[in-house]
Amino acid sequence: MSPRLEAADHDDIFVPHTIEEHTVDLGEIRMNYATLGDPAANLR
Repeated sequence: MSPRLEAADHDDIFVPHTIEEHTVDLGEIRMNYATLGDPAANLR
């Protein structure tokens, strides 16, 4: 198995953003995602 790609090891690839990012572990992969807007707005 290949080593995981960690943000801390690759400052040249991973850069900070103004949007908060989240990570979810899906078992085979860890996926980063970001959300925008008001979550409650989708329920109207």
